[in-house]
Amino acid sequence: MIYPNQHIIFVLLLSTCTVMSGTVIAPAIPSMLAYFSAHPHAGFIISALIGFSAGATALAAIMAGKLCDTVGPERLMRISAWLYAFSGVVGFIATHLEVVVVSRIILGISVAGLVVGTTSWIGNINDISIQRKTTGLLGVSMEFSGVVYFVVAGLLAALHWRWVFLIYLAPLFFIFNLPKKQYLNAYNQQNATANTQAVSKAFSLTPAIIALLLINFVTMAGLNAYVTQVPLHLDSLAFNSQAIGWVLGVSSLAATLGSLSFIPFNRRFSLRINISLGAALGITGYILLARPNNITSILIALSVVGFSFGFLVPTLINAINQHYEQHTRGRAQAWLAIAGFSGQFASPWLISQAHLLSTFSTLFTHAEFLLIAALFTLTLLYFLYTLYLQSPFKGQP
Repeated sequence: MIYPNQHIIFVLLLSTCTVMSGTVIAPAIPSMLAYFSAHPHAGFIISALIGFSAGATALAAIMAGKLCDTVGPERLMRISAWLYAFSGVVGFIATHLEVVVVSRIILGISVAGLVVGTTSWIGNINDISIQRKTTGLLGVSMEFSGVVYFVVAGLLAALHWRWVFLIYLAPLFFIFNLPKKQYLNAYNQQNATANTQAVSKAFSLTPAIIALLLINFVTMAGLNAYVTQVPLHLDSLAFNSQAIGWVLGVSSLAATLGSLSFIPFNRRFSLRINISLGAALGITGYILLARPNNITSILIALSVVGFSFGFLVPTLINAINQHYEQHTRGRAQAWLAIAGFSGQFASPWLISQAHLLSTFSTLFTHAEFLLIAALFTLTLLYFLYTLYLQSPFKGQP
């Protein structure tokens, strides 16, 4: 049986450049604030850099989805990888904050292509069992790379904040080994009798799909919240950039374990149980993060939040891939990307609205994380309500 392991490996490597594309600069944020302190809006702009790239990803996702369905995910991945590398490294040489902002917006556009391309390519694997395993490995590769990226970023930021931007050259090491369309077609043809599953023939956003999009929105908003706010909190506790990178690496390690858990949990439990479990862990983690007593409590909270994130990402991707067929899968994954990166983009605004929970300020010192927990609770309840309305996912194995 043909199984293009080498091609899957390079797609998984490319996927490591997606979720962490904006957040990997987190250890450098305190140093960047000091460097650009003369800029009148440095505080807001630097804090929103992750949001800028995420907003561009959300806006470009629909076009990326249509392009994916037209030219195929393989070509989209290659184009996006080149754009990613050249736009990401601009921060290494930029002397004006405005140039950094523009490069981050272009980076966000490239990420839209990478997210849609990698997830759609995996969704095009006809064998459902292999598709699910690869989706689980997709989550593992994204999250474990976060451990490496955050630690390396912390080490580089300790030398100089500019060195962190060299991480964006990573795609150049494997871009020439990305798969071509005929490879996956040959595999699907030879394994046409493999375990396959019926999918929706038309593209539509059902209530259950919308619920999944909202959960992804909150998941990514929470990610942006803790990778931007935790470093500032640790900086106030006299932690250096290297130490901040190690602390954030703990959350990525926990996320890796969460993605590894997706494969057995997906095989044994329904989507309703898996989504509920992931969201419940997220709610618990953010409540703990809202009241950090010491570094131990921060590490525990980040571990729970990270596990939730790592578990939910492949679960959501797999749910979308199984619901749509190949000629609409790009657009479907585009909507998932829009929801997720809109969450990252909206995260700074959500953080600024944390005063809405000022009633709890005596109990929780970081109300922004309490707000994320509340949003997680609402979206989970809506998801369960859509299942009660007999959505397409009700009773899914």
